[in-house]
Amino acid sequence: MPSHRTAKTIDDLLTQARAMLPRRPSPAEAFHAQQNGSLLVDIRGDEQRRADGLIPGAIVLPRNSLEWRCDPSSQWRHPAIVSREVHLILVCHEGYQSSLAAATLQQLGLTNATDLDGGFTAWVASGLPVTRRMPAPPAQPEGATMADIAELHAHALESTGAIVAGIPPDRWHDSTPCTGWDVRALVNHLVSGNLWAAELAAGAIIDDVGSRLDGDLLGSDPARSYAESAKSAAAAFRRPGALGAPCAVSYGPVPGSVYAGHRFIDVFIHGWDLAAATGQDTTLDAGLLEACHQVLEPQLETFRAAGAFGGEVDVLSGASAQTRFLARLGRRG
Repeated sequence: MPSHRTAKTIDDLLTQARAMLPRRPSPAEAFHAQQNGSLLVDIRGDEQRRADGLIPGAIVLPRNSLEWRCDPSSQWRHPAIVSREVHLILVCHEGYQSSLAAATLQQLGLTNATDLDGGFTAWVASGLPVTRRMPAPPAQPEGATMADIAELHAHALESTGAIVAGIPPDRWHDSTPCTGWDVRALVNHLVSGNLWAAELAAGAIIDDVGSRLDGDLLGSDPARSYAESAKSAAAAFRRPGALGAPCAVSYGPVPGSVYAGHRFIDVFIHGWDLAAATGQDTTLDAGLLEACHQVLEPQLETFRAAGAFGGEVDVLSGASAQTRFLARLGRRG
């Protein structure tokens, strides 16, 4: 016969969850605990973080992947979760969802997991530090679906691959528009990025890769090394579910679609850099140029602040769309 269980209210579940937790710290206590090694874990949604700001030093772990990122035995664990004894203080908007989530972590054996009493709202009301608002996420080209970013990335890999294959033997040590990188170093950067993408988009974390992708990755056949890395990177983002899964990048985690957008930008722009450096045709694919502009423009200032692009340079009136686009990135073309 089917069993009959007494239904509980959400208040019952909340009371039960909080009974499992160590002392729930006030904002001042949480701030002090953070200074002494406890980890604040922000589980709020992107929209809340974007609108209200971030707690400096807090780890951002989306609620829908929290258990996987906090289980020390999981392949998805965050690098900061080194053992089940780590002290975690979860932060949500007002301290309700975080209590339920912390109770789940208790069941995973993280006995020092608790949550912030009053949540982010109480933190702000206490006058504790909050960083600037988050930048908007990269935009998809108008009318595009999430899957399109994987194809844009793959197309950019092919386009830049043709340029890599066309580099003359005597041009590998020529300078490029990227300060400090000659042609070989720039291609090595792309190969490294491709191989990292293949790893992280497949679910690896940074600690899994370690130093394996450091140093020279081109060997005696740089064009072949690029082609093989490009094939792996394209396949990783085309894998079913990859664009919606979290990628544990150094500035993340971020959804695979966001990471694919960043890789698209890097591969496409550096393709032009290589063409310019090695005397090849620098005409950019018009469709990829427009798509890259739409993906990049909403976050261009963030990239500039990180040093990825220089300041905009002046162009003549009536300059082509490509020239204007490159000028926005500090390039003359």
